Amino acid sequence: MNLMTPSDIPMDQIVTVAGAVIAAVVALIAGTWIWKSFRPSERSQASTTPPPCRINLVSDAHPAWKGEKYVARYAEHFRSLGFQTIGAYRIPELDNQRILALFHPAQKFYACVYDSKTHPTYEIFAEFASENALMGTNSNWVRDIEQRPGSILMRLSNATPAQVMEALRTHEKAADRIAVTADGFGSAFLKEYVANFNWRLKKCEISRDQIRLEARREGRVLTSEEIDELYRLKRAAYVAQLQDACRTQYRDEKDMDKADWAKLQNRLFAVPETYDLKEVINVLSYAVPSAMNETQLFTLQRLETSLGDDGIVLINKIMSRNIAELGLKQIGEIKEPVRAWIMLAQEPLEPASEEPSIPPPVQEQQAAA
Repeated sequence: MNLMTPSDIPMDQIVTVAGAVIAAVVALIAGTWIWKSFRPSERSQASTTPPPCRINLVSDAHPAWKGEKYVARYAEHFRSLGFQTIGAYRIPELDNQRILALFHPAQKFYACVYDSKTHPTYEIFAEFASENALMGTNSNWVRDIEQRPGSILMRLSNATPAQVMEALRTHEKAADRIAVTADGFGSAFLKEYVANFNWRLKKCEISRDQIRLEARREGRVLTSEEIDELYRLKRAAYVAQLQDACRTQYRDEKDMDKADWAKLQNRLFAVPETYDLKEVINVLSYAVPSAMNETQLFTLQRLETSLGDDGIVLINKIMSRNIAELGLKQIGEIKEPVRAWIMLAQEPLEPASEEPSIPPPVQEQQAAA
């Protein structure tokens, strides 16, 4: 589970990241999606949907495997090592990607097999009481993906499950792994996805120089206009994805149920520290009860700023000086995926009632007379 953006990459390729979800999904998707969607030859296949900041595992009693023989073969191999089958799941947010989940209570490892017609892969991973992670896979696709601190991903190309498990078992971090259970698979799997997703957003570095270097690695020469357009697309994707992740993080931390969330979701927004003034103004323009008028917009654009002002400093200036009189309220602050203020826009005014005035019954009129 790493971070990046959407699913124009065929799901068969996502599976080969050896952890489309646990090891590299987030990192792989963000850059590759923007990059591919920019190429004319790829545009028709590109998706504009970024990867979700949260996913769900849905139990699948009768999975329609794309590569049934591969899944069965891996399942048999894992069982010969002492793994027990937990069951099949699908991930609705990732095009219903299917996985087979297993666990080894004695060796304290989980395993999952990713369904694919042509690129069957699997992962073995341990759980820790801390934020550490230790996992191994039989794929080395995208070998240069960075790993978050405390997370170890061992890519052993074409290795057997036995070989991967032995490499993990003898790793120095393995001694700290905790017990695993069938019921604990889902939470461990999702925890790792969120941790990698948040870390990728936290360390997101988007620059024109970076885009130019990526092009050179692929033997491409981009014009200044193309670099500017790619930068705009990547930054826009990051800003939107970060907004969704911050809102979701706040909801998770407050443990809001659907009813509570429904009351706030249309007025609640985040101002992350990584936003610049233009991005702060953009999010405010969507948050105010009605469209921001020209006077408010002009006032915000003229906000006096200093070098180094981040998004939180900017929104604090706007609120403390009541600039543009937006009626905003800070209701919280989060630290993940980045530090951000959670804001609440004022409730929209109730529209005036247009119901006709109905006279009282005749009896009441006579009594009043």
